[in-house]
Amino acid sequence: MRSSQRVTPDPGPSFWTSRRAPGTWPLLAARRGASVTASDLTPRMVELGRARSEAEHLGVVWMEADAEVLPFATGRFDVVTSAFGAMFAPRPEIAASELFRVTRPGGLVVMANRFEGLASEVHVERRSTTFEFTSIQEGWESLERSNGPLNALKQLFPPETYAATQERVLELMTELNRADDGRLAIEWTYALVVAVRGA
Repeated sequence: MRSSQRVTPDPGPSFWTSRRAPGTWPLLAARRGASVTASDLTPRMVELGRARSEAEHLGVVWMEADAEVLPFATGRFDVVTSAFGAMFAPRPEIAASELFRVTRPGGLVVMANRFEGLASEVHVERRSTTFEFTSIQEGWESLERSNGPLNALKQLFPPETYAATQERVLELMTELNRADDGRLAIEWTYALVVAVRGA
């Protein structure tokens, strides 16, 4: 079972997700009838996510939000996910506490992080996925648009240092590329962590 299938609720439950980029989980949940709120720290990612959901006429509520100070009531959501979003928070322990705070007792929190002292149950599953693009350049451009830490480096580094970083990333993409027809296909393994909030 894919991670998106594992956490996508049946029609009815409230579903919140924090994304580094406009991903598929909010759309999958909305297609199944969930009441979905999705957020990102950056206005651009919110704009892109809203455009995707509106293109499918899905009622996803998109908003800017800081994972360390979520603007939601305690126990507001049945399912809370964060895929490559809250994991980049400067204080991950605070972000994790906030995700659990807005989850109802017995609800699900799904993210790649530590939940010490917060969860009554934690299930870890090994998963793999493939990033595919029509070219290495397209892969780089997608990474540059959506990767928060990389965008921060672009702002902090002198142009020549950032250019050297870009060159190294492109070299890594070339080394890891499993496609031989001009496309970019990089396989990677991750841990899917599903936590249940205690009573």
